[in-house]
Amino acid sequence: MLTEYFHENPKALHLGTLPRRCYYIPSDTPAPRIGGERLNGARTVSLNGKWLFRLYPSLASAVSEAHQPEGFSEIAVPGMWNLQGHDINRYLNTRYPIPFDFPRVPAENPCGVYLREFEHHGDGLDTHLVLEGVDSCCYLWLNGKFAGYSQVSHSPSEFDLTTLLREGANTLTLCVLKYCDGTYLEDQDKLRMSGIFRDVYLLRRPQSRLWDYRADMSFDGDFSRARVTLEMTAQNAAPSLRAGIVLAAPDGSVVYEGCAELSSGEASAEIEIKAPFLWNAEAPALYTLTLRITADGQPDEYITDRLGLRRVETKNGAIYLNGAPVRFKGVNRHDSDPDVGYAVDYSRMLRDITMMKRHNINALRTSHYPPSPLLLEICDELGLYVIDEADIESHGTVDARTRKYAEEMYAILADEPMFKNAILDRVQALCRRDINRGCVLFWSLGNESGWGENFENAASWVSEHDPSRIIHYESLITFKGRKPDYSKLSVVSEMYSPVERIEAYFADENNKKPFVLCEYSHAMGTGPGDLEDYYECMERHPGFAGGFVWEWCDHAVRDGFAPDGRARFLYGGDFGEEPNDGRYCVDGLVSPDREPHTGLIEYKNVLRPLRASLAGDRLRLRSTLDFADAGKLYSLRWIFEENGKLAAQGEIELPPIPPRATVELKRPELPRARGAAYLTLFYVVKLPHCCCEAGEETGFDQLAVPSGPLSACPFVAAPKGGRGLESVDAGHEMIIRGENERGSFEYAFDKRTGLFSRISAGGGELLAGPMGFNIWRAPTDNDMRIEADWRAFRYDRTASRVYETRGAMDAGGLSLSTDFALLSASLEPAMRGVCEVTVPDSGAIRIKITARKNEYFPFLPRFGLRLFLDGGMRDISYFGYGPHGSYIDMRRASRMGLFTSTLEDMHEDCINPQENGSHWGCLYVSAEGGGHALRVNAPPAAPFSFSASPYTQEELTRAAHNFELSPCGHTVLCVDAAMSGIGSASCGGERLERYRANGPEFMLDIGLMPW
Repeated sequence: MLTEYFHENPKALHLGTLPRRCYYIPSDTPAPRIGGERLNGARTVSLNGKWLFRLYPSLASAVSEAHQPEGFSEIAVPGMWNLQGHDINRYLNTRYPIPFDFPRVPAENPCGVYLREFEHHGDGLDTHLVLEGVDSCCYLWLNGKFAGYSQVSHSPSEFDLTTLLREGANTLTLCVLKYCDGTYLEDQDKLRMSGIFRDVYLLRRPQSRLWDYRADMSFDGDFSRARVTLEMTAQNAAPSLRAGIVLAAPDGSVVYEGCAELSSGEASAEIEIKAPFLWNAEAPALYTLTLRITADGQPDEYITDRLGLRRVETKNGAIYLNGAPVRFKGVNRHDSDPDVGYAVDYSRMLRDITMMKRHNINALRTSHYPPSPLLLEICDELGLYVIDEADIESHGTVDARTRKYAEEMYAILADEPMFKNAILDRVQALCRRDINRGCVLFWSLGNESGWGENFENAASWVSEHDPSRIIHYESLITFKGRKPDYSKLSVVSEMYSPVERIEAYFADENNKKPFVLCEYSHAMGTGPGDLEDYYECMERHPGFAGGFVWEWCDHAVRDGFAPDGRARFLYGGDFGEEPNDGRYCVDGLVSPDREPHTGLIEYKNVLRPLRASLAGDRLRLRSTLDFADAGKLYSLRWIFEENGKLAAQGEIELPPIPPRATVELKRPELPRARGAAYLTLFYVVKLPHCCCEAGEETGFDQLAVPSGPLSACPFVAAPKGGRGLESVDAGHEMIIRGENERGSFEYAFDKRTGLFSRISAGGGELLAGPMGFNIWRAPTDNDMRIEADWRAFRYDRTASRVYETRGAMDAGGLSLSTDFALLSASLEPAMRGVCEVTVPDSGAIRIKITARKNEYFPFLPRFGLRLFLDGGMRDISYFGYGPHGSYIDMRRASRMGLFTSTLEDMHEDCINPQENGSHWGCLYVSAEGGGHALRVNAPPAAPFSFSASPYTQEELTRAAHNFELSPCGHTVLCVDAAMSGIGSASCGGERLERYRANGPEFMLDIGLMPW
């Protein structure tokens, strides 16, 4: 029975725990073990697997019972109890899930009791229990005796169980609470779940042992020589305790072998390395450190580690690694999986990091807590720079008095004395555990918690404990106007700053520190649409050290599958929880099950290793790498296309291209072009490296090649044999009939709408409904700020009104002209314009629309025409930016070309349905099937955007989940004179003015050829 509770006492953070240390798994052999295998040694007893579990309404109700197996059920550990039939999930962004009444938490505080038996047979070794991750805190008993308490969800807790063990069967009891006083410091933007979510194991260790070590590095100025200082501390040091030290280079050669005496409890070793292999993300060379710990009468113990030798520093207003300026092309990553929540295993981590590397990402921020230590080992091995973040976020303070007082409340805990030790403890837990990870270039004090004395105290400790790394912290807001002291921070870090703000920072000569965007380009839904703009800004300013896209993956829970085979992914509010923040957790570059979104493919090509341009007959290639010779890693494959058809192709072996250097090559000999001509260069992996296979494309550039004038669209020719054109005025419709080589055609032009209501050709009806003017799109997640304005101005329910129709028949065919407006209830017209239609004998239709937007109305989602085609017309071909969805500000994943697809494949399946699959810069699109086709073309000087979808924009607007969508049964073809860009304004800055459909004048000039 407990006589005292600790989970509401910030002074009682850890009871019965061992001192914090660097992360390692000791073994009885020197052979290194990685991933899940690291728990398979003779000195390690994994307690992962099935435990007995019962969820109580509170700690009081849990500890009042004698815990017997009856009434318990099995649960998987590691795992979240919420995903195993206990309690519900909750998603909140900034708000706390409990009343803001620190340090107290609700009395009705769900408590998960875990029971596990294990066998113990005494052999003279000590037994330690390691819990690598428990949310939010835990009380521990062994054989009914209280053994300790600990918190900090994402940092390990280690308990010495030796004196409480008995021979034979032993029973562990853990009471895990959903909330504790630490909850006020763990208000991260994620699905809120509870349980033992990282590995649990016993370590069998000699009584006299090495406890902690760190490897500090220094280098000669030219990096020709490295010195590694190994500092070691022991526990219960015996007079004969010593450490045998072997350091092997990446090529396997031994560079040092020695011994250090640990009898005093401390020892050090100085290791000098000539011509060291330096670690960086492009060539992640690792040394292997093996420590053999011996003492008389004790079995040997081995600790094996991998060390990356590198130096990171700030100078000249930039960040330097190994003496060279470095750029961070990063993402933010949470522990998140649709099936196991935070309990991500080694294979899932490896999958994430491998995907990042294959998409040219070189940096990771561990938002907003320390990741599994295995993740950092993978980053060491595969090469990713890491901002390693303490388990601190108190963003919910901004909602504690409603947002009216947000700024006043933001930093309240940053200056609250009762949390001073807790904040320092979390920062220390981060730094002590990960001190030897070469990939960690930054220590981050936490996230979105404001600035105050508690963080100044933590920053001081970090700067003294480890001056070799960059100290990072983003939150600039202080409590009650207290003046902040940022002298201990190495960089200026901001979130979602627009490009203009970054330009202003570098225009101010007083700004001397490097600039980092620890979050930017919010990747929610369709998007993001501003990646290239930020990249170009980074290239302009050496001090702009890079940024980290928010974020890697969509957070959601998989709830089986819909009848059509789609996964049912659930987000905030789907679990019946209140309050919740809806779909704001669905904001990643990949889906919950790691299918890449177009945004990730866009990011990959923005981050391509080479960038090309034409200079006359010369090809100019600029490396974007910081360390590697691009010419050694990549070859060049090129294709030359005219009007989308392959005209020539070849390969080029690249010369040496030093980091950040530019070289010029002779442009390949190309056929003389008369149409739309493009040279596309694919950067192909030459030798396998950093997760990429030989032959893999890692990016491309497309260059327009000067050619003869393209005066007409080469994809559609007018049908021959046009004759007998006639028009009949039938009241509100004008009926147009004729005949060409395909047979007879008949069109109905509706004088009330100014557009066609029927198009029949070759004996069949192509339109399933009347054509209409179209200014609405299903709002993207990045439209959420403007959506209210769009709806207020009723863009989603406008209708056309024709004021006058004029018609004339002459030798050139029929000409119609209408004056129209787009109107909705209560408001003045959103647009006014003129639509000119001509139909010659051939039956080809030309539609030319000129329109002006009301200057007092917000920019438009789009402007164009919507056609409902026969549902059998499902084969789509087009000449424009493809094959991925493309927009004016999001097209680097695509290139100009002639592409074919199906209606289903044109749709990008966002969890929250929204506008998707548009294609920018098109001159031609065709929808075919069932013996019919409608071909749309435009003059080269006036390309259009288009989308083809099985869903209406109204259906995409209505549905809250993709598995709720119902196809309309038709092919919905939208042809747009303008489509607003995507941006990332769901959290980031507003999309740039040049990416808005704001007119004031719009022109759509297209030809329609029904077949």
